Amino acid sequence: MTIRPFDLRLLYLPDPAREDRGLVQALAEKGFDVTVVPGVSQGLPPEIRADAGVVLMDGSQMVHWRWRTDDPPLVVVLPDSDPGAAADALEAGASDWVAEGAGPDFVRLVATVLLRAAAADRTARGARTAADDAAAMRERAETLFTEIRHRIANSMALVVSVAHLQSAMMPPGPGRRALDDFADRVLAIAQVHKGLYTAFNVGAVALDAYLGGVARELQRKHIGRRALSGITFEGDPISGSVDTAISLGVVLSELVSNAARHAYGDERRGEVRVTLRRVNAVEAALVVEDDGAGVSPDEAFAEGLGSQLVAVLAHGVSGQFTLRPRERGTTAVLTFSTVEPGQVMTS
Repeated sequence: MTIRPFDLRLLYLPDPAREDRGLVQALAEKGFDVTVVPGVSQGLPPEIRADAGVVLMDGSQMVHWRWRTDDPPLVVVLPDSDPGAAADALEAGASDWVAEGAGPDFVRLVATVLLRAAAADRTARGARTAADDAAAMRERAETLFTEIRHRIANSMALVVSVAHLQSAMMPPGPGRRALDDFADRVLAIAQVHKGLYTAFNVGAVALDAYLGGVARELQRKHIGRRALSGITFEGDPISGSVDTAISLGVVLSELVSNAARHAYGDERRGEVRVTLRRVNAVEAALVVEDDGAGVSPDEAFAEGLGSQLVAVLAHGVSGQFTLRPRERGTTAVLTFSTVEPGQVMTS
C-alpha cells in the first residue's frame, strides 16, 4: 500500500523543553499536514487521536503515552541508538523508531519511517475489517442456512404426516401400503436435513453417522407396526457426497420396509441387521440382512416401484445391487463407489 505525505495527518508530540520547529517545518515542506501537540502529560486526547493518521513523538514523551489498540501508528525519535530505549518504545506500543539526527537525510529517514508505519497500519486495519466482515457474513449465512434446513425438514415432516393421515383413512390394501411406502421414502430423504448439514459442510458426509440415523428413524417407525423386533446398525467410517448419502438412505428405507413386509409373519418377529463396510479403496457396501422366510429375489421385488427405485439409485452411485437368499433369511447388498465423478485417486 502506497501512502503519500498529504494523504494523512501527522501529529507531532515534541519535548516541551526543546521543541524542534525545524523538523516540523521540514516535514511540512515534504507535504505532511503537521499538527504540533505540545505539553502532553496524560496521553493523547481522544478527539485528536481519532483524527490522526500517524504520530511522531520525542522519546521523552513516552512516559505520557497510554497506548490502546485503536491508536494511530506511533514513531518515536530517540536521543541515540540505544537498543534498550528502542526496545522499551516498541514494547510500549510504538510501530517504529529513529535515532535523533539532523539534516536532509534525517528528515528523509523520518518521513520514510512515518509513511511505512502508516501503510502497515492501514493494511493491518484493512485486514481486521475484512476478517470482521467475513465473520459477520459467515454468521449471517449460517443463520440463513440453518433456517432453510429447518424449513425443509419441517416441510418434509408435514408431507410424511399428511401421507400417514391419508393412509389411516384408507382400507388395508395396496393403496394404503403405497402411501406408507411413500412416507418411508420421504422420511429417508428428510433424514439428511437433520444431521448432514450441522457442520456447515455440504461437500462430504459421514455415511456411517447418516445411515445410523436413518436406521434409528426406521426403527422408530417400524417397531410396533410390523413384524420387526429391532434394527441394528454397524458402520465403518466412510464418507461420501450428499447425493450418495440420500440415495443410500432411500435404498436402506426400501430394504428395511421390504424385510418388514416379507421376512417375518404369522406372529413371528425378528430383527434386521444393517452394515456399512469398506470393500476396498474405491468401493463400499451397504448390507441389509434378516433371518426371515428367505424369499427369492422375484418375490421380494416383483416389478414394483421399490425395485425400480433401488435399480435407479444403485446406478446413480455407480453400484451393483444383489439379493442373496440364505438357508434362513435374506441378505441384500448394494456395492457402491466411494469415488465421486471427476475425483482423482492417488496412491
